[in-house]
Amino acid sequence: MKNYKMNEKTTKKLIEKKLVIPAYEQCIKASHCFNLLDSRGVISAKERQAFILRIRTLVYNCCTLLNDDWIFTRNIWWGNSVLGAKKCRKGT
Repeated sequence: MKNYKMNEKTTKKLIEKKLVIPAYEQCIKASHCFNLLDSRGVISAKERQAFILRIRTLVYNCCTLLNDDWIFTRNIWWGNSVLGAKKCRKGT
């Protein structure tokens, strides 16, 4: 249980610092700790739902951060217009 809480706390800190890949790795570690706790029967049914929701929220935050970063990078390279993205896809 202590490892799960530590991974969750670390993930939140990494998300605040906008470090996507390390934050996602911590999400995977937290998920693994949850699976170990669940397989050993340490977590009740109500706690299980809460744990799953917390992990989903962490992963969602990582993915949102990654998507925002990708959009920012795309706008730098292709310009801010949709037309630039269409031209790039067509190869012209």
